[in-house]
Amino acid sequence: MTEPDNRLKACAELITGDYVCDIGTDHGYLPAYLLTSGRCTRAIAADINEMPLDAARRTLMQAGVLDRAQLILSDGTKNIDLAGVTDVVLAGMGGELIADIVTGDERLKSVNIVTQPMTRTVHLRKTMLEHGFGISYEMAVRSKGRLYTVIDFKYTGECVDDEMMCHIGGLSSLWENDREYMINYLSNMREIAANIELSDPHRASEMRELADRIVRKFF
Repeated sequence: MTEPDNRLKACAELITGDYVCDIGTDHGYLPAYLLTSGRCTRAIAADINEMPLDAARRTLMQAGVLDRAQLILSDGTKNIDLAGVTDVVLAGMGGELIADIVTGDERLKSVNIVTQPMTRTVHLRKTMLEHGFGISYEMAVRSKGRLYTVIDFKYTGECVDDEMMCHIGGLSSLWENDREYMINYLSNMREIAANIELSDPHRASEMRELADRIVRKFF
């Protein structure tokens, strides 16, 4: 069985229960890893396309755990019975899509939600916080030479509007990967500000000021 990369292993560390649903499962590496390692006893591997599900079926079969997994063709959670599910993982997709899936399904308020956004991380944090999902834990993880953030959300019912939390989340300057992730994020922000200086000087100035506030808050 192919080992999951560090992104998915980080997601696995945040699993809290024994019945996991992996949305956008791709090759099924995460549910196979969770089942073979004993981190869960049952798993759902779901994807919007047939080909990834076929690949996931092969992965689960090779790992000897196909009998403990369901494979479901589904757009997000639409076709999935979540009764008894303890954790839902949404990894390897855009932050906007993750936010739409979570906020569009009331059932997800009762489970642990593990996310690994590839893009629009600030949008994901902002949307989740505004809809009453608190950040339980967040960490930056290096995988194949890049840094990604893995965020664990739980529904608290408290709707939060916090600009710094949207940009920093649960990352901490105490950890090397978190620091490097934020350094890269701030560098990208300042580069964008420089690129729009001539076309939109007001917006460029706002971005630089925001970057300065993030530095003071985080470091």
